[in-house]
Amino acid sequence: ILKTELIELEKGNYKLVINGNSLPDIPINNENAHLKIKINSNEIGEYNLSENKKTPEKIITFNQEESRKIRIQIIFDNDYSIGKKDRNLIIYSIKLEKL
Repeated sequence: ILKTELIELEKGNYKLVINGNSLPDIPINNENAHLKIKINSNEIGEYNLSENKKTPEKIITFNQEESRKIRIQIIFDNDYSIGKKDRNLIIYSIKLEKL
């Protein structure tokens, strides 16, 4: 689990942009790395990363209903290894933008 420090967010609409990919180059058991994204304890999105390094960024939009401090959590929930096979992920960048 990757957690941010507390971030003060103003009321409004936001997008969280994550750029990353799954390892290895061939999915293990037909599955790539899977992420769940939470704001405080509320899940705002989930998706499977691609093994392709040129895959477009993933964008998750959400509404912050009131100004307050939040913590973003990125959860890699299907880590797996067997023998020499090991599922991992690389996150190149994470951006939070107010719309």
